[in-house]
Amino acid sequence: MVAGRWWPRDNERDGRVDVMREALPERTPTVTSPAERGAWLAALNSSSEALAFHTPNWIASICESDRYTDASRLYDFGDGRRLILPLVRRRTAPRSIASMASLPYGWGFGGPVGPGAVREDEAAAVLADLGRDAALRTSMRPNPLAAAPSEAPRGPAVIRIQRSAHVLKLDGDFEHVEQRFSRSGLRAVHKAERSSLALEADSSGRLISVFYELYLKSVERWTRDGRRLPSLARAQLLRREPLRKFEIVARQMGDACRIWVAWLDERPAAAIIVLTEGANASYWRGAMDRDLAAPTRANFLLHSRAIEEACRTGRRYYHMGETDPSSSLAHFKAHFGAEAHPYVEYRLERLRTTDARHRLRRARRLLRGSRA
Repeated sequence: MVAGRWWPRDNERDGRVDVMREALPERTPTVTSPAERGAWLAALNSSSEALAFHTPNWIASICESDRYTDASRLYDFGDGRRLILPLVRRRTAPRSIASMASLPYGWGFGGPVGPGAVREDEAAAVLADLGRDAALRTSMRPNPLAAAPSEAPRGPAVIRIQRSAHVLKLDGDFEHVEQRFSRSGLRAVHKAERSSLALEADSSGRLISVFYELYLKSVERWTRDGRRLPSLARAQLLRREPLRKFEIVARQMGDACRIWVAWLDERPAAAIIVLTEGANASYWRGAMDRDLAAPTRANFLLHSRAIEEACRTGRRYYHMGETDPSSSLAHFKAHFGAEAHPYVEYRLERLRTTDARHRLRRARRLLRGSRA
């Protein structure tokens, strides 16, 4: 079970990509970019929706790991409400062919955050501002629980991609939350507790190499099943997800990045990375040695303990990431009481590259089917 896999996406299926062209009511805030750190931290501290992915240290991780620069924005609406949009721009020249993302795929959720919860008209104003930018393409994947704008900006087409993410609400202590675990989920946790598994959690970064060892084993397993991860996608994945990336995240995020490892007879069986910010804990990555983890139900025990810690430290939500609702991974997350929350990813494009890629993927599927 791995929630944070990265490979080229194939979930922009027929009927899930829509184009918005409606006009937007005017509400134009003052915009400052990049955002000043003091205002950024103030927005995070007052937000109920901010995730670890919204923090300046997370943006620093992205920029240090890959060819991005900080393009974060501070929106001042003049009525005491100030929002932050974590945003990065590809380092390309000229700027007119650069792309921007909040956030890049594989780096979690973005979108605006501010005092309490972001309002629909504020989210719409942020989209309108992004639509006025000169970037060739801009994407925004907000917190699945955040309010969504109902209208799109003037200018470039706004493509809406329907997605789904699982979130567990932590309304009470762990004993109360655990009652929402499924019966089979509880049995799996109890089986893991009776096994020889030993759990370890650390925020210093020393377990990153252990996690990455398991991550490579997961990649090898996916590669053996060529239908799920062809060799070309494997090479692309490892190029985008080197050990250095995870080391940077651990160093930049500090105590907000917690690595959990389940050991069986001194061998790593499974590991997860959980990030925290304010009211939210976010499961970001997971990996396992299936031969060790599956018989012992190691992943059930890891998440159970991470959820227990989130309850103990006052978090209100345990985000388990994007999931195809019909997948086995969605079924796994539901064992913990996590619910699927539909949300929309927004893409503002001056050239319709998403539609072109969608048509190309469909043509490839048809071609493979004709050869079968």
